Amino acid sequence: MKPPERLTVPTCIGCWSMRLLADCQPDCVEQKLELVHTEAHDELVREAAEAQALLAALAEVARWLDTASTGQSEPAYRAAQAIARAALRAHPARAAEETAESEPPLVRTAWWCPECGSVESSEECLGICVWRPLEWVSLSVHRELEQQVSGQRERVARARALLAQLAHTTPRPGHWEESRALLGAHAGALLADG
Repeated sequence: MKPPERLTVPTCIGCWSMRLLADCQPDCVEQKLELVHTEAHDELVREAAEAQALLAALAEVARWLDTASTGQSEPAYRAAQAIARAALRAHPARAAEETAESEPPLVRTAWWCPECGSVESSEECLGICVWRPLEWVSLSVHRELEQQVSGQRERVARARALLAQLAHTTPRPGHWEESRALLGAHAGALLADG
């Protein structure tokens, strides 16, 4: 049986002991299970979703900028500009920057039985046991997402900068075509990088 990727385990909020007991069979075997609290993991999930939303907005911007026919550069630029502004409002830079600078999550080690499903981790009791069902994510699943998000941070920062440039820059009269083509080329190159 494959170790669980996400599970809810009664956990003491004082000492972090975990106990999810089940009817143990005679052939019960314990396997090491490294877990991260879902709060840290869900923050990465949100960052990954923001990254996808910004890159999707950039792709839509690139379509507008690339498909404009001669004489239609101003309406295409303005449409792309509206998309860029909406994306930046919906996904402010602050959230992504805070996530990138956050401390690594605390990893808890528990023992899991693939036969009965019990999970147990004992810590030194502080004498103030308060048990709550807490959600945990497998460390391997968390690290996989962490690598994915980390690998996209630079690309997302460049996408955000390009969207900001488009959102806050309006060409002078007679320069619509030149600006549309230049920003369209930059957006296309950034999307091709991925």
